[in-house]
Amino acid sequence: MVKKQLNYVFICLVLISNGISGSQWQPSGAAQHMLDWYAAPSLCPQSSFMQSSQALYDTSLKVDISELTRSHCTPQLKRRRKNHSASNVFGEIVSTAVKDILLLHKNLFTWNSFKVITAMFPIYVAARMVDEKLQRCFYDARTKKNINQPPSWCHDVAKTSIAVPLVVLGLDAFLAKDNDKRWTGQIMLLGMPFVIWTKKLVKQLQFDACLRPWHEKLTCGSERSFGGFPSGHMAQALYMAVLYGTRYGPRYALPLGGIAAFIGTTFVACNRHYLSQIIAGGVFGSIYALAASKLVDQKLADHVKLGISVDDAGHPSFSAKVRW
Repeated sequence: MVKKQLNYVFICLVLISNGISGSQWQPSGAAQHMLDWYAAPSLCPQSSFMQSSQALYDTSLKVDISELTRSHCTPQLKRRRKNHSASNVFGEIVSTAVKDILLLHKNLFTWNSFKVITAMFPIYVAARMVDEKLQRCFYDARTKKNINQPPSWCHDVAKTSIAVPLVVLGLDAFLAKDNDKRWTGQIMLLGMPFVIWTKKLVKQLQFDACLRPWHEKLTCGSERSFGGFPSGHMAQALYMAVLYGTRYGPRYALPLGGIAAFIGTTFVACNRHYLSQIIAGGVFGSIYALAASKLVDQKLADHVKLGISVDDAGHPSFSAKVRW
């Protein structure tokens, strides 16, 4: 009985020293030599025990370790795995967002942005030439009072009018079944904070184009406040209007463009911005919108791969791969 136990211990030591892993065991040279010695009937009377031990190994040790792990998984281990999976998902979301942010701002420096700036610069210069003349229609320099003002509710509505389309279109980022609309909603929400932050950064500059119009409440004596260039509300409104208008046509462009026109008209009439500052805000938002639209196209291109090849007969063949 003692010999059998010693033989069993010896076999276990041989197996462990050889490094059992996976689902198949291949003994090394030294281990094979010792096992052959134990398996030889003339040398080892316990060869039948060796054969039974080998059969025991074949039936019991050829087990997938992952199955054993799953079968003996404790609640703590399950909770740890769940947390690890959640952290991996969160890390993937963060890395994807960082990549999209970098691509969005890379897309700002493209030919489309140059064309927008080139086309709108003469209009901006012309607006600068008529800013003061236009403001005299809404401000009396002698009495230093606002005149011909729209109702106060117009200004309040204009300030908050972009909130409704922002929420409605933002829901597409989570609820839309169409990949195009879902990606457009996500990139729109991703880019909007940078439109606001970059606009605020530009507003810190202090030169003549940044001066706000004369206003009975915002003007202190002969001093006007800075921060008028560019119009932030106009930038946000045109950001959404151009992004969705270029991708989905008049169905989105007309209502969103109408909101942008209402904001621009109201802010000029209320002496919040000069006309040139409204135009500058529109250009600023349009450039970001074109960059965001290009990013959406890049995201969609990553999910659809088109290929052209030649088969064995020499005929061209086409392939398409869609990654869901």
